[in-house]
Amino acid sequence: MTRDDHSRRVTSPPSWARGWLSDSSNLLASQVLTVIATSVAAIMIARTLDPGDWGVFSAFLGLSIALALVADFGLGTWLLRELSRLVAGADERASERAGRLLSAGIVVNTVVALPLLVAALAWSAVAQPGADVTVALVSLLVYGALTATANVLETHLRAHRRVRLVLAASLIEKGVLLVLLVAVVAANLGLAAIGLSYVVAGLTRIAFDATVVFVRDGVPHAIPATNEVRDVARASLPFAFNAASFNLVPRLDTLVLLTLSATSAGWFAIGDRVLGPALLVPATLGATLYPFMAGRAAKEVPPWKLAGAIGAAGVALAAVGILLAPFLIPLLFGDAYEESVPVAQIMLLVVPLIYAASPLLVIAYSHGRERSLLVPILALSLAGTVAIVVGQMVGGPTLAAAGYVARSALFLAVIGIVAFVAWRRHTASTTADEVASPGPVSAQAQ
Repeated sequence: MTRDDHSRRVTSPPSWARGWLSDSSNLLASQVLTVIATSVAAIMIARTLDPGDWGVFSAFLGLSIALALVADFGLGTWLLRELSRLVAGADERASERAGRLLSAGIVVNTVVALPLLVAALAWSAVAQPGADVTVALVSLLVYGALTATANVLETHLRAHRRVRLVLAASLIEKGVLLVLLVAVVAANLGLAAIGLSYVVAGLTRIAFDATVVFVRDGVPHAIPATNEVRDVARASLPFAFNAASFNLVPRLDTLVLLTLSATSAGWFAIGDRVLGPALLVPATLGATLYPFMAGRAAKEVPPWKLAGAIGAAGVALAAVGILLAPFLIPLLFGDAYEESVPVAQIMLLVVPLIYAASPLLVIAYSHGRERSLLVPILALSLAGTVAIVVGQMVGGPTLAAAGYVARSALFLAVIGIVAFVAWRRHTASTTADEVASPGPVSAQAQ
């Protein structure tokens, strides 16, 4: 082997890495286009409703998004891992097993969503807000449940690395929604019609997903048994608790700060807005990594190399954000928010930490270590909130932001340890199996 050949072997990324980045770019494009479409929809709706109705609609839409997250119940991540394993394996009944998992997941979503829908109807019966508001509320909650169901079906597409179909499903839904909203706005049909437009768009997405999964791909579907639904719910529960620790508890930071200082809460809210777009990338990279971790990449890639490469990208992005914050924050939010710049700059330090933690979390989950993270991640999440409160009381919003960063650093440390131990054990067991089961050539040599 020449020196040039050796150099290419060392520096050239493996083929699975190129496929992973391609899948990630397609999924990220889907999310960016979704953000654009929803922003356009929000502008159209705001321009046609009076401020009071716009407030009602925004509150209900936020509730529907929350319902989608609750109804997901950790299913999205768990199903993606399990379906990726089925795709990577050689099980002749993999398609049947996948169909039963998807059907059970849809039932779990429905069971979780129904109580909130019933509660909404009960509230409407007592409060009697009017037919328009009632229809809008129920419609948007149904849309949240439909979104969760679509996410379940699309785990099949992601496990098979058919991310472009996920992009197509998202574009079809948003396209239908925008067309319907244009018609509703033009005809001035009001709040109820806007809510029903979301339901039609959600049903269109599910129809597309179901056609691809059950008709085109021929995945069998059946009514799952009660024990299958229970097993799916129980298996996905650790993912739901971990997701709450990673996302829900930190989301309450601004609310907690509000009890101490409305100004500090405002600065934190600006920091969250700045971080939001940057954190789409690690979420996307993590979501598309599972199919590869179910294959040879699980053994080939050391956790520290993957985390280091993505973390380095996060360092570069954070540096750019810190440099631009003094100019962009007053430009986008107004001069009144200039004092939030130092807080946002400190909060941007979590970007490389979250980027590095994203693949490590996938590695830990892919090796079945989700239960190992339950207690430490919840404890660290709550401790982070305490650190933010103490920081605010001692040194104001900048020290509170430092507590916010410290929590992410501790998250990274714990996830890194769990991922590394799981990877070492998997590599050792795989190597032992290969030694114990020699191939045909080795067998002949013996």
